[in-house]
Amino acid sequence: MPGEAGSIDPVPDLIRIGFAGKAHGVRGGFYVEGAIDPQALAPGLEVLIGDRRFCVVSRQGADARPIVSLEGVGDRDTATELRGLAIFAERGALTPLAEGEWYASDLEGMSVSTAAASGLASLGRVSRLVNLPSVDVLEVESSDHNAVIQIPLVSDAIVGVDLESGVITVDAEFLGLDIPADSVEGGDQSSGE
Repeated sequence: MPGEAGSIDPVPDLIRIGFAGKAHGVRGGFYVEGAIDPQALAPGLEVLIGDRRFCVVSRQGADARPIVSLEGVGDRDTATELRGLAIFAERGALTPLAEGEWYASDLEGMSVSTAAASGLASLGRVSRLVNLPSVDVLEVESSDHNAVIQIPLVSDAIVGVDLESGVITVDAEFLGLDIPADSVEGGDQSSGE
């Protein structure tokens, strides 16, 4: 098993898949809060919680709030000690993403620009992805650090996501954003409009 004394692990591409929640029962099971890939929480999945590696032994409950038991977590007190900690798994162990899907960690830190006929204007950088009841939103810290802009992850708002260049392009008109002409890069700025 990776992480055992004497083994050498390459640095894996870890994705946060949820948080350890409230203990369930007396045998060490607990709820996984905010699970992004409940299907992957199957027996055999290796996870990292804090600085410790665990192997999922069993999974129960609904996809919206799965309950897992981990090897080495055999009682309620041990499960309670994990509560609130992020749970990570290797990207390759997770369910493959469909076209137009991304992990929050892939989007965090990306630059956000508007798409307009007059060119591109930088809005800021993604500080985090927030899961709201009806839609996920990108929280973007403005370039001048004076505001946080929430951009819904819907096709009308998101024009494109280029992971390679680290840029998310959004539709300013759809979002009702008023972009000053002096903040636009490229395009025709001499039209006087």
